[in-house]
Amino acid sequence: PALDTDAGAPGADTVLLPVNTRPLGPLPERRRRRFRDYFTRSLSVAAARNAGPADETAAPGELAHPFSPVADGATHAMLGEACATCRGHCCAQGGEHAFQRPEILSAYLLRHPHLRPRDVLAAYLDHLPTTSYRGSCVFHTRNGCSLPVAMRSPSCRDYLCDALWGIVRGQRAGGPAQVFGVAVEDATPVRAGVIRRPSAAPRTGPRGG
Repeated sequence: PALDTDAGAPGADTVLLPVNTRPLGPLPERRRRRFRDYFTRSLSVAAARNAGPADETAAPGELAHPFSPVADGATHAMLGEACATCRGHCCAQGGEHAFQRPEILSAYLLRHPHLRPRDVLAAYLDHLPTTSYRGSCVFHTRNGCSLPVAMRSPSCRDYLCDALWGIVRGQRAGGPAQVFGVAVEDATPVRAGVIRRPSAAPRTGPRGG
């Protein structure tokens, strides 16, 4: 593919990003059915768990996962720009399940007690797009995820690839307010652009220890 560039990034560090080069196409009915079947099973388990005795050892909504959300809003904005340059290489892992595991849906049901499981199922099916990237997550579209943020799995909201972690570490160490992101496939540049820290957002210190 032709290389898209955003000219000019004086003094910016260069960050190599992964890249999504999958073609867009109609979301096949078979993939819709597979997601619906998986989601229905997952939702049934979630509803049964919520209806049973409380498990104080694993409170829904507070389950540990191996990703660390970024609290710094300005850095978070930079990560969004980096993901837009990549266009969702990691989203392919969502396949036909979108990481909607029972514990995730258990937490969602508890946050929305007015919703019945069938309402939740209908809401997720309504967000399945007409067109998505072939072979990627069923919700992966040209404009990103078709699910509202609150309906996405924590894995999707908080996952950071090595390139994104590099941006986070650089910002925490007081790095430059902009980096030059180059999305590459097999060492070949595909897309590139300047990823800028919003000037109006204050810099905050590291999260955690």
